Amino acid sequence: MSREALDRATVLLGHITPTHCADVEDASQDLLIDRKRKGNFEIVTIELNKPRSLNTLTVEMAETIMNTFGVEVDRLRTDPELSSMVLLQACPGSKGFCAGGDIRPLAEACLVGDFSVPATFFSTGYSMSACLGYIQRQQALLPLRVVALINGICMGGGLGLSIFASHRVVTENLVLAMPETGIGFFPDVGASYFLPRLPGAIGMYMALTGQRINAADALYCGIATHYCPSAALSSLSVELQKITDLNQIDAIIAGVESKLTQVSLLEAHRHSIDECFGAPGVIEIIEKLKSHADQKWAAHTLKQLLSKSPTSLFETFKALTRGATQTLSDALQSDFELSMRFMRSKDFAEGVRAVLIDKDNKPKWTPSTIEEAHSIQDQLLPVVSHPPPVSI
Repeated sequence: MSREALDRATVLLGHITPTHCADVEDASQDLLIDRKRKGNFEIVTIELNKPRSLNTLTVEMAETIMNTFGVEVDRLRTDPELSSMVLLQACPGSKGFCAGGDIRPLAEACLVGDFSVPATFFSTGYSMSACLGYIQRQQALLPLRVVALINGICMGGGLGLSIFASHRVVTENLVLAMPETGIGFFPDVGASYFLPRLPGAIGMYMALTGQRINAADALYCGIATHYCPSAALSSLSVELQKITDLNQIDAIIAGVESKLTQVSLLEAHRHSIDECFGAPGVIEIIEKLKSHADQKWAAHTLKQLLSKSPTSLFETFKALTRGATQTLSDALQSDFELSMRFMRSKDFAEGVRAVLIDKDNKPKWTPSTIEEAHSIQDQLLPVVSHPPPVSI
């Protein structure tokens, strides 16, 4: 075990004050946390417990998750014989793993000019992603594995929570998307880092269109690592909580895997996706779609794009282009800066109104057309300086 790796993890998590396990468990009923030790092996189960809201994440939940990982890394640092598995899952009966962040309070705060609420929300959520990403990158040195059991809806922040897990197990019920351009926002929580690293132009396609993908798609593009039938997911969770060594994880998951009969539309349309969404800009993508040979797919995709916030499309394209060469830490910092600019935009408030509050699904974007947005694409969002209240 490398002490250097553990020290680096401690530095990353340094803004977290390690708490006693009982303190973490009592932090929020929206999360149920259980810690069991068997000799030199520890299992931590983090269960999202907000089924009525599809387990949307709050600041308190993100803080608790960070604290839990902080405790675990601190334990590994002080006990070189210890190894750990963290199991992320939704509570029984949930229709989804996590539908993302709870953004309605952000819109309400922005309407009255209180930008401290979204600043705390984003910096805390992005810090959580940074911690998980660091642990993933240190797998060779850090005896800690994270297993995410993903059934049903997984969107936005749900993907940010699970994407850096070492084992990402999905079921046939998976509905996964980054739908932010449809509410006048952009795919955040590190999506500007992990989406450009998917094969070909799949990441840009998902980011701009908000296209929902299934389990076969997730396995095809690498978002998921394993498949488990939903009927076996509960027993998989039980068996994983019985292991006594990290080396047993793969065998336990393999024991429930079976052939998935779904078709991957990402795979079926991969050539079209790469040809159109590999273009050097939003205008060029639209032109490619207008003349593409697969007219049915292209027409549907073009309709998707034109329904999104033009501001979101241009800013998302720039974010993913930038993120393709950034580190995760730099991408999350860029995400924070961009998110705070969006909080002051008309489109975010309008998107939340149309999709989440009034639910008329008829947002009136400003500017309203791709052409108008293109003509002022360097002036679409206000320039602001808002340092994150939590270190990312």
